[in-house]
Amino acid sequence: MGNLSRWATEFIQRLASKSHVDCCFWEYSHIRGVDDILNSRTKAFLIALRHLNFEQITKICLDMRVCHGTLFKSLTPSGLEYYAGHYRGENFRCLIGYEIGVRGDTAVGHTPATVPMEMEEFKVKIGEVFSDLDHSWSLNEIVFSKQDKLYKTIRLTAALFVYFLEIHPFANGNGHMARFLLISVMAKFNIYPSKFSIHPRPPDPAYTACIKAYRAGNRALLERFVLDLI
Repeated sequence: MGNLSRWATEFIQRLASKSHVDCCFWEYSHIRGVDDILNSRTKAFLIALRHLNFEQITKICLDMRVCHGTLFKSLTPSGLEYYAGHYRGENFRCLIGYEIGVRGDTAVGHTPATVPMEMEEFKVKIGEVFSDLDHSWSLNEIVFSKQDKLYKTIRLTAALFVYFLEIHPFANGNGHMARFLLISVMAKFNIYPSKFSIHPRPPDPAYTACIKAYRAGNRALLERFVLDLI
């Protein structure tokens, strides 16, 4: 009877494990009509952004998960809807150990176990950038010219953009969120890089080359790239 009990327990456990959705790598590019869906949603984001106040924009920038969940709703694998709107490393079966990387760039894709903590630290960095820029934009233009304010905004925002991409907090859609973050931070100071699209991504090879150059220490290329798209 004891052996039957153990067998029954193991059988039930096997059945339970089969009820779990298998974890899989998330790719949405093959979904029919995905470009139209993302174009429509990102356009709506950008329209809404122009109607938000400083506090609302700040809230968006401090936690991109709501925007990510909205943008990629219904574009995740079946049964893995939580891929949209949650970080790698969060306490979900298929995200807690979700590794990610970018071919040819070992700096991208931090360990999932550290991502939630790093994103909390990233919130602090965003707050520091906002405080710094709030002060700079409040200065008289005789003291600090509009051109200098613009350059400083681009410089600090580009740093946030690249670091967000380095962490790669989401299972997918990190480029979209990094671009939305960059646009949102700058919008807070009434700067709109209208040619810097969320979807599709800005044109290569310039876009990717600028990001790689930034990580290698040449920051001017990306900063100029962003400036040219305003």
